[in-house]
Amino acid sequence: MHRVIKNHFDNFVKKYNLSHSESKNFEAFSAYCIAKHFTFDNINPETLTYDGDEPGIDSAFFICDEAIITSKDEINSLFEKKKNNHDITCVLIQSKTSETWNKKEINTFESAILDFISEEHAHKYNDDLLERKEVFSIIIKNVGKIKNGRPRIQCFFVNTANEASDSEILSAEKTLQNRLEDTGLFFSSDAILIGREKLLSYWVKSQGAYETTFEIIGSASFPKSSGIEESYVVTVSAREFTDKVLTDENGSLRKSIFEENVRDFIPFDGSEINTEIGNTINDENRSQRFGIMNNGLTIISPDVRLQSNEIYIYLTIRL
Repeated sequence: MHRVIKNHFDNFVKKYNLSHSESKNFEAFSAYCIAKHFTFDNINPETLTYDGDEPGIDSAFFICDEAIITSKDEINSLFEKKKNNHDITCVLIQSKTSETWNKKEINTFESAILDFISEEHAHKYNDDLLERKEVFSIIIKNVGKIKNGRPRIQCFFVNTANEASDSEILSAEKTLQNRLEDTGLFFSSDAILIGREKLLSYWVKSQGAYETTFEIIGSASFPKSSGIEESYVVTVSAREFTDKVLTDENGSLRKSIFEENVRDFIPFDGSEINTEIGNTINDENRSQRFGIMNNGLTIISPDVRLQSNEIYIYLTIRL
C-alpha cells in the first residue's frame, strides 16, 4: 500500500476501531470514501462490506434518493411510498491494496458484476451479498417508480497505484463499461478505475472539505471588521455557483453545506416570503432584479484567493 494512503487508512481504522485484516479494512476504507461521494449521511463503514466468501465484489450498496440502502426491508419500504421518480444508483466495488494494475483482477471483477446483475447467479454468494443481489432484483421489478425508467450503475476498481495509463488496463475498463451498457438494464453505466490520486481525493472530500475556483463578474472588499481578517462581496454566475459549489460531480445537492444553516429549500407552500420570491423569479419584468432583491449567501473559508477575475475558495458554506 502506498505510504500516503496508508497514513490516511491507519487513521480511518483507528477512528472506526476496525479489527479485521488489512485487506478487509481497506475494503471498508475504499467503500466509505466512495459512499461519501454520493451521500453525507453518517456511515458505519462495516455496513458497506461483509464477511465470508465473495465472488470478486468487495462492497455492494445502493444510493436511493441520496440514502444508502443494503437490505430488502429498506428497498421495499422505499417503493411503498407514493413517489414515482426515485433516483437510484447501484454501486459495486472491488478493492486491492496493490500498487500495480492487474488486468486479470479487473476481468474477475467484470465477471462478478455480470453475475450479480443477472437473473440467476453461478458464483457462490455469502448471505449479505445474496441479499444485496435480491435488492437489485427488487429495483429492476420496480423500474416504473425510478427516475428515467432505470437505475444507474457505477462500478469502481480501487488500488493504490498511479492512475492507470497502460492501454491493456484502459481497454479492460472500457470493455467493462461496454458490457454494462449492453445489458440495457441501466440509464447510465460507469466503470471507474481509482488509483491513489483519485482515492486520496475521495478521502479528502469524505471529510467534508471542498475546494473550487470560479469566475467572478465583479468584486469589492468589505470594510475591516473585528475578528475577520478579510472579506469580499462578489457577483458570480448562479449556474456556475450551483455547478461548482452547491452540487457535486453527480449533480446531487451537497447536503453537508446546509448542516449549520437556517434552511435549505422550503417549498412555495403559501408563506408570504416564499410566495414573493417565487413571484419575482417567474415575473418576466422582475426576474432580472432577482439577484438584487434576494441575496445573502455567505461563504466562510480559511483560504480565499482573489486574483483577476477568479476566486479560489476552500470552503464551508452558510446561507
